[in-house]
Amino acid sequence: MIRYTLPAFVGVLVLIAQRQPTGAAPVAEEIKVFSTSIQPMLKTYCIKCHNNDTQEGGVNYAAIRDDSIAITKRGLWKRAFKRIESGEMPPEGAKPLAPADKESLVRWMKFAAEYVDCDPSRRDPGPSIARRLTRTEYNLTVRDLFGFPFDSGSAVGMPEDGGGEHFDNLAADLSFEEYARSVVNAAHAAGMDVRFSTR
Repeated sequence: MIRYTLPAFVGVLVLIAQRQPTGAAPVAEEIKVFSTSIQPMLKTYCIKCHNNDTQEGGVNYAAIRDDSIAITKRGLWKRAFKRIESGEMPPEGAKPLAPADKESLVRWMKFAAEYVDCDPSRRDPGPSIARRLTRTEYNLTVRDLFGFPFDSGSAVGMPEDGGGEHFDNLAADLSFEEYARSVVNAAHAAGMDVRFSTR
């Protein structure tokens, strides 16, 4: 067990406090630098090749209309500042960046590339992963629908659950065709004339 004297403990607290972020205001001001400084520079040096019509390298700075859009483009800014720092951008023959403008662009782009928005109202978890019934759930559903026990494993060789990185119901582990064939087999067992086609 670690024991601290009171002065040592206070010293540790002071060090921790000094390492904490200074608050949201400086970050918010830094984000606004895009519309006040960075966007005009992009229009001066970059928009000729990176606009709605000519999207060199798949980059369209014209589509970034305001600060809230700009700060979400972490991957773009990461690629951009590396190319500007290396001198790859602007390309040969284009208007060269003034040293002060280059410094400002790279500094803001590095900030934006590392910025993480922690506001839950703006959090984007990405696309949801498709789910399916587990084999047991599927068998029980068929039983409830048709009124007799059904084993999808023996009917069409439906795989055991649990193959998808410890999740039992990832759709990626089972093809639609297996599900469809199982439904057809269950319908046939119930006396229905159902056909299955992959077309």
